[in-house]
Amino acid sequence: MNVIKLFSISQSMASITRYSQLHLVKPESVLEHTGFVCLFSYLLAEEMNSKCEDKIDIGTLLKKAVVHDMDEVVTGDIPRPTKYFNKEATAAFEKIAKNGMSQIIEELDIGHLPDKSRDALFSNWLNSKAGPEGSVLAHSDLAAVVFKIWDEVVLLGNKKLVLQGSQVHGYINDFEVSLKSNDGLSSDQKSTMGHAIKQLQEICRTVEEIKDPMLGTLSSLQEEKKAFPSER
Repeated sequence: MNVIKLFSISQSMASITRYSQLHLVKPESVLEHTGFVCLFSYLLAEEMNSKCEDKIDIGTLLKKAVVHDMDEVVTGDIPRPTKYFNKEATAAFEKIAKNGMSQIIEELDIGHLPDKSRDALFSNWLNSKAGPEGSVLAHSDLAAVVFKIWDEVVLLGNKKLVLQGSQVHGYINDFEVSLKSNDGLSSDQKSTMGHAIKQLQEICRTVEEIKDPMLGTLSSLQEEKKAFPSER
């Protein structure tokens, strides 16, 4: 392994800012996001394994969590509306990401490892959201977005992300629906994940209840003018 190349890749992940289309009081890097996803994934999996007969392979889960966004060293954090604009755009971005991940693996200089080991690194990235471990990772990825919105809106007072809170709430609701038909998880595993989902939904509702998310916009000023008409 080329340690300097690993340093360079890690530095790039620490420098790339997520949510590039939004104003953030405290910008978040891809590396910070990855760290949160790893922590949340691990703790959620431990809880699931303590309550359920079917077990999540935590080693596999963390391998997937560590590399799931590593391609953004090449692609950057592509906004969701852009990435999923249409099938052609999605396919193009996926091709770029695959080529980028292959380039990253090559630059790490791990060619001396068996093909199986090198292929596993690529596979853990490519199939990061597949299987039971992938479902936990997908859950944790959503939790990371809720965490950032909660941090910005509730703790730091950034009302510009209130509307994003409503959007993410919709993504969580969709995930909750898809979880019910997930054949890769047992009913007990789904129940444990469902408890965490309810908490994420409650946090989103707290964000949505923030008053006047458009403070300072024309609509807000118009309402203020009605409430406090100027003297004539």
